Amino acid sequence: MKNILTFIQSIFMSVEARLTRKAIDMAKRVKKEFAILEQTIKEGGYVVEDHVKTAKDRDDFLQDNTETLVDQNIGRNKDVERARGLLVGVVVMCLIFSVKSVSFLFGSLYSVSSLWVIVLIALFLATFIVIGSIYLNHFADQFREKNFMQYLLCKAAAYIIILFLPLMNLIEGYDSQYSKAVMVLNAFICFIDVVAHTALVTMSTVFIMAEDTGRAIKQLRKKDKALYAADLKLRALNARFIRVKNQFSEASTSFVQAIKKLEETNKQTAAHVMLELSNFHIWMINNRVFQHAVLKHHTGDDGRMIVEPKWGESNNDATRIGFDQLSRLQGYDDTAQQSPIGLNLPGGDDAGINGPNPPRDTQDSQNPSQTGTSTGQVVGEQGVQDDEISGKPGDSGIPDYEEVFQNDKFL
Repeated sequence: MKNILTFIQSIFMSVEARLTRKAIDMAKRVKKEFAILEQTIKEGGYVVEDHVKTAKDRDDFLQDNTETLVDQNIGRNKDVERARGLLVGVVVMCLIFSVKSVSFLFGSLYSVSSLWVIVLIALFLATFIVIGSIYLNHFADQFREKNFMQYLLCKAAAYIIILFLPLMNLIEGYDSQYSKAVMVLNAFICFIDVVAHTALVTMSTVFIMAEDTGRAIKQLRKKDKALYAADLKLRALNARFIRVKNQFSEASTSFVQAIKKLEETNKQTAAHVMLELSNFHIWMINNRVFQHAVLKHHTGDDGRMIVEPKWGESNNDATRIGFDQLSRLQGYDDTAQQSPIGLNLPGGDDAGINGPNPPRDTQDSQNPSQTGTSTGQVVGEQGVQDDEISGKPGDSGIPDYEEVFQNDKFL
């Protein structure tokens, strides 16, 4: 009903009145779209900050764990699996000896005959002997240059502990009065166990590397999952920012067309309508939409733009800085996964330090030749991004912004 009345009323209006109303409506739309743009930029600051932290955390993890085999080399990764297989095999062999030894020892000394108790103790003992001997040899190699006495003690303990289960089996066989053939077979099996276990200890570095790599891979998977979630948020943010930026550009273009027509009719009325927008709105339209001084700023009697001094400070100019940074958002460079290129977070403590300088006055901001190289770059990149979103939203494969932040399956 209101629209119908407005339409009927506009029929009886003069040309100047219609142009004035249209210009005012366009100015209000510009302010509305700019408010949405500011909100998106503010939210984008947190998204970009989270992405930078997540990517940096992953990179720092890889740099701090260069000695592990966390890569895509099939041979090295297969060696890790082979080392674990050998370790399991020796543990099983020691477990068989351990069951006999524990059954003999606890049955003779403590009269323990429960099979479950014997098996649990034997499993713990076999695992402790195998893993312990590897650890002792590993630490012995570390003490070689630091403390020679510790090196000798750890080295001797690593190899002496290997003899515990074979000796227990030989004693058990002697106490049980096995025949000579059985004793020879038992001794041969013990010899195989000693040789295999000794070889295992000499390769302690391989098993330590395999253990560290396994843990590193688990941690890296968590970090990759977190980075993937951050990537989705960043891509969704980029898609939303482009959409909101284009809406602001469209509203600004419509307003400029309306105000220019009104200026041809009545410059004083057009100047009054321009008061609907602030100097910051006008600056953004000039420098980020048209890239030239299409609108005049509000100035004083001397022709210079009058604004609060704090407006020009970098920390209080987060919207402009955030706009430039999100316009340059391009993903990753040619190296491994890293943080987005040239992203200085808007509104943070470092905001604006490496960003473009704030506008100084009316003459500088209105002169197209002094908008800076960064403005030209933004124009080119904006054209590329505008072409990217010209297709259907579903064709890009990028999830919707609200869907990413409200649907847990993307997190």
